[in-house]
Amino acid sequence: MGKAPYMTDEGYRKYRQSLLLVLMAALNRLYKDADIDVHQSVNRSTYVEFKNMRITRRRTEEIKSKMRELIKADFKLKSFEVTKEEASRLLSETNPELAEKIIYTPRENVRLFEDMGRYYSVYGETEESASCLSEFDIMPFETGILLRYPHPGYDGKFPPFTWGKKIIQTINDYRAWNEITGISDVFELNRAIKCGNTADIINIAEIIHEKAISEIADTVKSEILHKKIILIAGPSSSGKTTFANRLLLHLRANGITPEVISLDDYFIDADKSPLDEDGKPDFETLESLDVALFSEHMEALTEGRTINVPKYDFMRGKRSEITRKMCLKPSSVVIIEGLHALNERLLLGVRSDYVYKVYCSALTSLCFDNVNPISPTDTRLLRRIIRDNSFRNTSAEKTIDMWKSVTRGEVKYIFPYENQADVIFNSSNIYEWALYRPVAEPLLSEALKKDGDHREKCKSLLELLSYFEPTDARFVPPMSIMREFIGGSSISY
Repeated sequence: MGKAPYMTDEGYRKYRQSLLLVLMAALNRLYKDADIDVHQSVNRSTYVEFKNMRITRRRTEEIKSKMRELIKADFKLKSFEVTKEEASRLLSETNPELAEKIIYTPRENVRLFEDMGRYYSVYGETEESASCLSEFDIMPFETGILLRYPHPGYDGKFPPFTWGKKIIQTINDYRAWNEITGISDVFELNRAIKCGNTADIINIAEIIHEKAISEIADTVKSEILHKKIILIAGPSSSGKTTFANRLLLHLRANGITPEVISLDDYFIDADKSPLDEDGKPDFETLESLDVALFSEHMEALTEGRTINVPKYDFMRGKRSEITRKMCLKPSSVVIIEGLHALNERLLLGVRSDYVYKVYCSALTSLCFDNVNPISPTDTRLLRRIIRDNSFRNTSAEKTIDMWKSVTRGEVKYIFPYENQADVIFNSSNIYEWALYRPVAEPLLSEALKKDGDHREKCKSLLELLSYFEPTDARFVPPMSIMREFIGGSSISY
């Protein structure tokens, strides 16, 4: 037997996109007038919201059964390419709103999929037929359904389900802001850029971030007698470092004295660290940290005692002899940012009401249309490619090659704790893909010239970027989270 199609990153993406088309076909046959919105990932599953009908368990089973019927019948999924003008004409009868907007893509041609006279835009590769899509599930969720499928990060199994109410609320909040700005999809963004409104778009997006950070700082201030430890965690390139620094400034503006501790300083000596599959010290696992010492120090701080914060020497692979004294005043909090920050094992001796947990992620609120969201993982990968090239002299192909290991660690150490956060900060911005296009395209095009497994991902990202009208960074403020990746930040990292 060959490898399951969803066991590679790009295979997984193709599998997910293909299942979504089968779902659209099933809905066409069952509830042709269903008004839906396909949201960003929830629990590594696709959330489909139904806006004009109630989804019951019976209807969920109907949809699932119809999808299985189409898969068994080898339903064809081949898309085709047409000019954007022709796409507008074909879409005009069943989706007049998209028909009007799709002409604002900078591409000359777009891809469509047709089923029973209805046309859908397609972004990325799909399977040619549904026959290989037997592994999936559907369950009721919120005001719609979750379309679930195997995930390579879980060894081809379904990700464990937890009810992600905070994530849904965060996505809905940002979609509401998008509607206020009049920009809810890529084509509306393109139209706004072409009309010369780039500065307004960026300013509004940055104010939304500023308000969110300010609200978190105000919450901490209102509970300063209790909230003494602020934990910040999030996946790679989620912007948590810039967020942590901006939160620190907001706390200071609120009369709070923030102290900062890096989890990295609690690494055990490298020669005692657990080894990864390549036999090298594994700094990703919780066991690489001196959990007992960290927990002891946090308990001491909340009790008003002084601690000696260690300093890890990465050159020597061991803890330095240098330490710094720290004691929290009544108006002080300690900010801790790191991979394992939300893991409850770090604070075994600390009262839970002393702790405020923040999960930082790039929950991309922009979408292509109502059935094609933009993957937050792709957003983070683009950020990382640009940052690694600019600040770490790392090529795009090397970053992409490392990405599998990065995402594997996120599945183990970050995602299981995202729903435990008190608040979720969404670091995405509606304009960032347009901002990244002129920077990322040359890097990806250069990587495409070289042989390797990275080429498929390069092609995929280049195609997605081609739908965006490019813009530059001149209107991006120096404290923007975007500056962490493109450079020019006023924050020291």
